[in-house]
Amino acid sequence: MRIKLLVTSQCNGACAHCSVRPWMKYHEKDPYHLSMEDLDLFCDTTTYSKYKPERIALIGGEPLMWKNIVEGTFLLVSTFPKSEIIMTTNALLMKEENLNFIEMVADHIDFFRISRYFGNEENIEFALKHFPSQVKVVDHRNRRFLPASQIVPWDFHVDCDCPGFTICGDQISYCSPMRTMGHLHPIAKEDTVFSWITKKVEMYYMNFFPDVYPYQLRSCRSCIGNKNLRKYCIQVPNIVK
Repeated sequence: MRIKLLVTSQCNGACAHCSVRPWMKYHEKDPYHLSMEDLDLFCDTTTYSKYKPERIALIGGEPLMWKNIVEGTFLLVSTFPKSEIIMTTNALLMKEENLNFIEMVADHIDFFRISRYFGNEENIEFALKHFPSQVKVVDHRNRRFLPASQIVPWDFHVDCDCPGFTICGDQISYCSPMRTMGHLHPIAKEDTVFSWITKKVEMYYMNFFPDVYPYQLRSCRSCIGNKNLRKYCIQVPNIVK
């Protein structure tokens, strides 16, 4: 079992999706931070349900902006000592003036999964210098997006490349992209389809989901996680400052 924890919706300048979908910037007005109360709920419920997560990934937004990051990561490593705990980051906060802070975080996770963009090369060099055994760099210097003019047939087949349960607050979502790419938006909350792909984090919460992914949802057909869609996508440079 692999779980993704959405720890913050805040972005420090590398949100590729916001640049092509401006409506996703709603979180700048009301940023989300995973509370310690909700994290306690996740830890307690998962333990009591006897779930043994293989990996727990901390995602955002930018996880290094999570206001509960030090105590939160300590709780995770204490509760799940056998789980691999990773953090997906753009590394823009990885610089000499933040070294002590980054060291505290590094003590509580297995590795940083750093997205390489055009513009964060010095941050990656810093990370590799100070944490060489805890850094994995993934090349995201180009991003894909579906042009607004591209029509996707209603029966377009979906081959999902990005499955993963995502927890946000006291809710667990069936699909990671749906949560991180707009599920918190008020319009998305009104969509009835979310009522059965999102459940409350309670005893045996993983047992509530069906065995197959909802491949025919409109959002699935137009998601960049759909490998079959990528031939229709445009690639543009992913630049951060």
